[in-house]
Amino acid sequence: MLEARYEAPDIHIIPPMIGRVGKEAVGSVDAGFSDRAWTLPHRVDLVRSLRICAANRSDIVITQVVRKNPGHGMTEPQARADAYSARVYLDGFEACDVWCDEQPVPSAALMPGAMLINDMRHTWRANPTSPFNVLSFFIPQDAVDEIAEEQGARRGATLRGPADTGWTDAMFRDLARSLLPALAAPEQANKLFTDHLTRAAVAHLTANYGSLQVKSQPARGGLAPWQERRAKEMMTADLSGDISLSELATACKLSASHFAVSFKRSIGYPPHKWLLMKRVEKAKHLILTTKQPLCEIALDTGFADQSHLTRVFTQHLGLSPGAWRRARAT
Repeated sequence: MLEARYEAPDIHIIPPMIGRVGKEAVGSVDAGFSDRAWTLPHRVDLVRSLRICAANRSDIVITQVVRKNPGHGMTEPQARADAYSARVYLDGFEACDVWCDEQPVPSAALMPGAMLINDMRHTWRANPTSPFNVLSFFIPQDAVDEIAEEQGARRGATLRGPADTGWTDAMFRDLARSLLPALAAPEQANKLFTDHLTRAAVAHLTANYGSLQVKSQPARGGLAPWQERRAKEMMTADLSGDISLSELATACKLSASHFAVSFKRSIGYPPHKWLLMKRVEKAKHLILTTKQPLCEIALDTGFADQSHLTRVFTQHLGLSPGAWRRARAT
């Protein structure tokens, strides 16, 4: 897995905006992002966003925008930015008029799962006429630079993806879709999981669509015993997952990418999956040894609420927590 050396990112989940909610820009978290939005909430049916922040680079913003009916009309003007917009069209999308720097560019109908990459140092406008369901990644240049540098390339790599055609990249599509639950249920999202997926998505784009060739990385071994112990201690101390890969890597004196690869080699699972298993194990223990209500057990084991515990528990064991408790009682 390709990763970037980011410093302790924070994740800010923006609650869904449905229907007419005013004239702030889609996915806007503050005025600095609003001038990059291409539509307004009252022009679409659903907007869900999250922002990945770090101290040493600009923010990555992930936004899902849905319009169920045709007739959106011209998109909003966007300010230029030293960044890229990588989009996955979750549903099909009819061809429409597109302009780059006020010049028309060819456009084609897109199949479900198609992706496009726009260089936001140019101005883009379009006149979509069909419904759409699109998941977009606003990726600043400095995030691409860090990925390229970590993988042995020079800073300054650009992402290249023609805006007149769409193609399906199964890896990027699946990574994007994996973020949908975090967008749909932000109270159940955790920093470790969302950070992992976002890093993987940006690394994949940089490796496959970057203008500089990324060197292959030599195979790495696992964690030293003290590193494995320290990482596990940090994660089990906060089962909510409110910790980033960078924080774990720093404690182990490794880069984030080296840590992620080494942890999986040592444990057999990426950090966020190992943590999820530990949550389920602790929930099982509390269900067996206490009379705590499931709503309390959910909170004690890092889940957002009882429904979150029930969903994950059932996925792992094939029974709901309540059914599992009754089966053990008899």
